[in-house]
Amino acid sequence: MYRLGLVAALLSGACAEIECKDDGSYSCPDDDRPATLEYVQATILRPACSNAQCHSAFANAGPEGSSGYDFDSVETANGSLQNIVVPGDSRASFLFTVLVRPGGDDPTTGIYAARMPYDQPLPDAEISLIARWIDEGAVGLVTQ
Repeated sequence: MYRLGLVAALLSGACAEIECKDDGSYSCPDDDRPATLEYVQATILRPACSNAQCHSAFANAGPEGSSGYDFDSVETANGSLQNIVVPGDSRASFLFTVLVRPGGDDPTTGIYAARMPYDQPLPDAEISLIARWIDEGAVGLVTQ
């Protein structure tokens, strides 16, 4: 039953129109999807970020490893997100920054990494939900 509800929420949760607020943050006024770690991990981070090449246990176990972030499960995502999310402030959170920054290296700012996911940026509605989750206190994130 939970999975069916999750699929229904995914299908109905697309944002009809994204607004950019004066502070540069994203807003999706008709998005009624839950802003919780469980939902964000299951619907955004795991499908878009946790694959064999990137942010997964498999990638981290390889000879070259990856960033050390693992979004395979809520538990591993929680551990990975503790140091890159500032509950209540998406603009100060590294997670949000890597989702919205321009792609490519920029020696003037010292940013030497592409926007994530590097192969295809997340849709604005997904970025908006992550920003809302963080700004509302990162519900479900257990910090040390």
